[in-house]
Amino acid sequence: MRDVGLKDNERMVRTEALFLLGKRGGVRSIQLVKPFMSSADWKERATALDAVVRVVKTGLWDDGIPLLLDALADPEPSIRYSAAAHLNLLTGQNRPTVPTLWPEKAKNVEREWRGWWEANKGKYPPGGKAPAPPLHVGAR
Repeated sequence: MRDVGLKDNERMVRTEALFLLGKRGGVRSIQLVKPFMSSADWKERATALDAVVRVVKTGLWDDGIPLLLDALADPEPSIRYSAAAHLNLLTGQNRPTVPTLWPEKAKNVEREWRGWWEANKGKYPPGGKAPAPPLHVGAR
């Protein structure tokens, strides 16, 4: 069970566990990663964001995209920027990412993305069908 490392006192162990959960994918991975999206440690939140992106790439758009939208309001500018950049890459959009660096503009970016997602989420994942979840997580 890979979620044991999430409770470890060492950040590097937790980071590795988050990485593996992102690689594994699946609804359970999202459930385990979600609490780390609001960690007091911004580096841990950044690692959790990367894990969410990897899970979304496996096809769990409805579960993962809302977490990326929430990250657009993160107190750390680099996380807001990263969330916006990943949303662009995942959806094929070309929305500005720089406004997310300023808190007063980040709310507008978040609001616009949420509106866009509500109007377009039925089109994702591209092709209309999520890939089958992996049966086994191999070596990196």
